[in-house]
Amino acid sequence: MKKIIVPTDFSQSALNALKIAADIASKQKAAEIHIVHVYERPVSGITLQFEIDNKKLKEIRKHITEKMDKICSQNFLKNINTKVHFIVDKEVWEFIYDPKLKDADLIIMGTHGIKGRSKFFMGSNTLKVVQISNIPVLIIKDTLKKFDLKNIVFAFGFGED
Repeated sequence: MKKIIVPTDFSQSALNALKIAADIASKQKAAEIHIVHVYERPVSGITLQFEIDNKKLKEIRKHITEKMDKICSQNFLKNINTKVHFIVDKEVWEFIYDPKLKDADLIIMGTHGIKGRSKFFMGSNTLKVVQISNIPVLIIKDTLKKFDLKNIVFAFGFGED
């Protein structure tokens, strides 16, 4: 496993996924972690012609860059090759189509565990990635003290897909 993608929204769930990715990458020689954040540029205007709000965009970029720098400076990422990707004006799950990320071996995502009606109305970015990705996806919900993979459940519907 050489290339691991970890999307982040800077939440605790995403940080949990990143810790697992670091654990896996540290066991692999020459493995890279690609940390991905997707955001939308702010627009202004009340007519049909919207314009990018450059002042607000500059603030957003500064804010997310500071957050990403903080994440990348975590001790658990020490001695691990990390790369940062910012993807603009896409749906969160569309990171899998980015050409720089297409040849990845694994996606590790945190999940907030949306259930019930909320899931029906909002959907789940993690669920969407699982449904459309050709790359294996490992979903991490909670903090794990030690990631020790012993058993894997492979769910299969025996459908044509």
